[in-house]
Amino acid sequence: MKYLFKHVVFLCLMTFTMQGAWAANADAQKLVKSTTDKVLASIKKNPKNAANVAKKHVLPHFDFWAMSRLVVGKNWKGASKDQKKRFVQAFRNLLIRTYANTLKEAAKSKVSVNYLAVRGKEGAKKVVVPTRVKYKGKTIKLDYSLRQKKNGWKVWNVTAGGVSLVTNYRAEFQKIHKEKGMEGLIKAVNKKNKGK
Repeated sequence: MKYLFKHVVFLCLMTFTMQGAWAANADAQKLVKSTTDKVLASIKKNPKNAANVAKKHVLPHFDFWAMSRLVVGKNWKGASKDQKKRFVQAFRNLLIRTYANTLKEAAKSKVSVNYLAVRGKEGAKKVVVPTRVKYKGKTIKLDYSLRQKKNGWKVWNVTAGGVSLVTNYRAEFQKIHKEKGMEGLIKAVNKKNKGK
């Protein structure tokens, strides 16, 4: 599971670095390809800059509040406003750290992305962008779930080979929450961010 997630994280970075709104048509695919090429070129040129690339070009397109709410699940309602805010920040930092480490490793690899037809009616508020990614001799099926918000399209989940990023984290985080509560979960995620 960790191996799969590691590659999902890398592929998310490459296919969600767009500047502007997605459209449920061929123009979206052209935009994704163009920005994917830019990110790959930037990382190959300077792998040490991976964290900055993630912060600047990728993470603005993720809805961390929605993702955090989903990964915490039923326990989200019982958390205070302050706890929610701190968890969102800790979860965001976890993904930045994971993305940066994966990008550094992937900078040496050849990657090709095949963009399939966007699933969702023209003008829909929710769409799924399916891709097939060839990476290290394997083809991985990735489906990106996006929701249109006031500030553009935001990714709220990624499914790789039938495994949901949100569901995967939810299983891990709910176990920690059951044992240690919300404060314990925040501490556990912050500990991961420090590499412990």
